[in-house]
Amino acid sequence: MKFKGKYADKDNQDLLAMASLQFVAKLMEYEQQNSSDALLKQVETICEDLDEFVKTQQ
Repeated sequence: MKFKGKYADKDNQDLLAMASLQFVAKLMEYEQQNSSDALLKQVETICEDLDEFVKTQQ
């Protein structure tokens, strides 16, 4: 995952918090642009990234 490689000194909770913040920032950005299709695609991508991260931590 991008965050784990970029922030190797952070623990999993910090990485998930950063991913969540990025998610909310992107959500707000897309809401302002009124682009629901792009928003859904971005949400799906982030969910897939989070699923992949969680699987690697088990």
